[in-house]
Amino acid sequence: MVNNLGTFSVRSALRTWIFRIAANKSHDYRVKQMAAKRGGGQLTVSLQLEDDEGNRPIDLPSDLPEPVSELIRGEKWKLIGEALVALGGPCQEIMELR
Repeated sequence: MVNNLGTFSVRSALRTWIFRIAANKSHDYRVKQMAAKRGGGQLTVSLQLEDDEGNRPIDLPSDLPEPVSELIRGEKWKLIGEALVALGGPCQEIMELR
């Protein structure tokens, strides 16, 4: 079922309208993914939490990558972002959606 099909203007190509829907959906998905990476929807656990026997977890293991590899990864994404900005326009949007 397609919502808002009545808003489609016959002056435009159907392909353009469908592309815009796909671009908007992709953008929404990317925003949700970025929010999740910032901690959206994650349960926080207190370090003062005790189990049934009164034991406290002192040092919880991290699932995160090592800091050096995260730094390198961040630098690569920064360079890619700068290249995309230099590309600009529709080409930039196509590459970001891909």
